[in-house]
Amino acid sequence: MKSKVRSRLGEIIEAKGLKMKWVAEQIEATQSQVTNWCKNEKGYANSTPNVVYILKLQRVLGVSVEEMFEEVEIEQ
Repeated sequence: MKSKVRSRLGEIIEAKGLKMKWVAEQIEATQSQVTNWCKNEKGYANSTPNVVYILKLQRVLGVSVEEMFEEVEIEQ
């Protein structure tokens, strides 16, 4: 089976009571980038941040990569 990544960013941001705009400002990204990283379609993320943004997100949100993203199997 193939696998993809499911984003939990939106859940984390909401649970912490943060705004996507604020998160975007903290990591020097655009709000639309953060919004896209939070979306899951068909059970997996269509867009994920690069490593630099992942490191910044870890620092700002106080969570690990494993908490932000999970591997999901997809049907071929």
